[in-house]
Amino acid sequence: DTNRLKAMNSIAWDGYLFNQPDSAFYFAQLLQDYALTVNNKTWLARALNIKGVSMSFKGKYSKSIDYFEKSLEIIENVENKQLASVYTNIGVIYQQQGNYERSLEYHKKSLEVCEKKGYKKGLASGYTNIGSIYNHQGNNEKALEYHQKGLEISMEIGDKRGMAAPYNNIGGIYNDQGNYENALEYYAKCLEICEDIGDKTGT
Repeated sequence: DTNRLKAMNSIAWDGYLFNQPDSAFYFAQLLQDYALTVNNKTWLARALNIKGVSMSFKGKYSKSIDYFEKSLEIIENVENKQLASVYTNIGVIYQQQGNYERSLEYHKKSLEVCEKKGYKKGLASGYTNIGSIYNHQGNNEKALEYHQKGLEISMEIGDKRGMAAPYNNIGGIYNDQGNYENALEYYAKCLEICEDIGDKTGT
């Protein structure tokens, strides 16, 4: 049962989610159905989370939130990576809708879980997400502070992909401020990492 659930999850998340969200949704439904059959709530919550991300990629944010909230109902009493991930996903949706206060609320909930459990990769991502929100609100000082926190943790754990986003975002803030020398420095660091890890979109 566990191997079958893992395979369905892998096909949905790793195989299709980021390029074929409809196919990911299909396999997430298979995962959901099988998780219900074997009464496995953890995998059921993961299936609902994948469905939520799939809907967000299609711009169906209201539907996306519905799936994330259903996932939360199952795992909200369990402080783990999955809970932090769902909080982050909800925060991203609210950010895309321009509801920055609600977005901050969920990103901070994610940070709390990551801090309690020592999930440094999640912490770095959370700080970077919060930095982006402050940037959208025009609070450059706070934005730089949080991006720098995210960058430092990613450097500490050697997560190059995690380092690229804050480098790029810090470069953007300096660019907006007319500090082009520093902007170029941070953009160049981001570019170097993206080329190194084969991230063509980032490049």
